[in-house]
Amino acid sequence: MMNQSAGDREERSRLTELWSCDIIGTRPEAQFDELVRLAAGLCQAPVAAVSLVDSDRLWFKARLGLPVDELNRDGSFCDVVVTSRSALLVENAALDPRFSRSGLVCGATHVRAYIGFPLTMHSGAVVGSLCVIDTEPRAWSELQREAIRVLAAQVVAHLELRRANAELTQLWEDHRALETRALTGTRDDQRHLAAELHDGLGQDLTGLSLLVKALRRSTQEPTTQRELLRIEQLTRSAIDSCRRLARGHLAFGFKHGSLRESLEQYLGGVNDLRGVRCELVWSTTVALRERTVAYNLYRIAQEAVTNAVRRSGGDTITVTVAERDGTLRLQVDDNGRGMADSDGGDGGVGLETMRFRAQAIGGSFTIGPCDPRGVSIRCDVALPSSRSSRVRAARPPA
Repeated sequence: MMNQSAGDREERSRLTELWSCDIIGTRPEAQFDELVRLAAGLCQAPVAAVSLVDSDRLWFKARLGLPVDELNRDGSFCDVVVTSRSALLVENAALDPRFSRSGLVCGATHVRAYIGFPLTMHSGAVVGSLCVIDTEPRAWSELQREAIRVLAAQVVAHLELRRANAELTQLWEDHRALETRALTGTRDDQRHLAAELHDGLGQDLTGLSLLVKALRRSTQEPTTQRELLRIEQLTRSAIDSCRRLARGHLAFGFKHGSLRESLEQYLGGVNDLRGVRCELVWSTTVALRERTVAYNLYRIAQEAVTNAVRRSGGDTITVTVAERDGTLRLQVDDNGRGMADSDGGDGGVGLETMRFRAQAIGGSFTIGPCDPRGVSIRCDVALPSSRSSRVRAARPPA
C-alpha cells in the first residue's frame, strides 16, 4: 500500500511538472517539428513524434506519419518509457508479449519496431518520450540509439527554455508592477517593497538564473544556447535592479517629477566616475508632467549612456531632450566606433530593454549611425495633448 501511495505521489509530481510547461494543446512549433523530422530521417523510419504523457493520454507536440494528435495512454509504448524512466527498444512488437495484443500493433497503425527515449526534465521528472516507429520489424543500430538519445535531450532543452521564457515573462511583469508601486508609494510602502524585492522576487529570479545557467551548460545546440544566454542576461539585469531597489535606491536615482534634474545628476556622476564627457541639451520648451513617461525616458537614457560608455570607445556623449510638433524626443549620441563594433556583449539585452520601455509609454525607438561617427539612439513619444489613445500596457521583450 505504501509503495502504491509513493507511486501516486510520484505521478502527481510528474504531471505537475508537465503541466507547468503549459504546452499541452499548443500549436506546432518549428523547433520541435525539426527534431522529429531529423529523428525519422536518421533512423530511416516513417513515423516519429514528441510524445507528452498526460494523465490518460499521449499528446503529440510534434509528429510525422501519425494521423492523430493524441492516443490513449493505456498499453502504449510511450507509457512504458515514462513509467520505467528508461529507453525502450522493440524490434518486433508482434512477437513481444507486452504489446502483441495492443491496438497500436494489431490495428491500422501497424506498429512493429519502436525506439523511444525519455524526456527527463531538470527536476528528474519524465514528461514523455521522443520516439521513432517503423511498420516493419527491424533492429536499431547503436548509432541510431545514440542519435535519438541526443535529440531527446534537445527536446528537453527546448521544453525547459519554453518554460523559462514563460517564467521570465511573469517575473518581469511582477518587477514592473513593483517598480510602479515604488514610484508612487509612501515611505512605509517602499520599505515593504524592499523586503518583497529581496526576499521574494529577487530569490525567484536567482533561482531562475541558476536553472537557465545549468541548462545552457547541458546543451550544445547553438540556437538554444543563444536563447538561454539571452534569458540569463535578462535575468541578471532584473536581479541587479531588485538589489538596487532593495538597498533603497528607489527609481535608480530618478527624482520624482523632474526628468531634467535626474538626468543632470546622473550625467554628472558619469562625468566624475567614468572620465567621459557627458552633456545634457535641454529645450526650454519642454514641459513634461507625466511621471511614468519621465521615469521611462530617464531609464532609456541611463541604459543608452551605460552602453555607450562600456562599448563605444568614444569620449563624448550628448543627451538631448527636445519638443517639436507635440512630440518629445530623447536622443543619446556618442562619438565612438559606430554600430558595427558597439553591439557586442549583452548590448542586445540593453536594446531590448530600451525598446520595451519605449513601448511601455507609447513611444517609438530607433537606433542608427551618428554623423560623422558613433551611434544615435532616439525615443519619440507624443505628449498628452496630442495622444489619440492611452499608453499601452507594458509587456517584456520577446
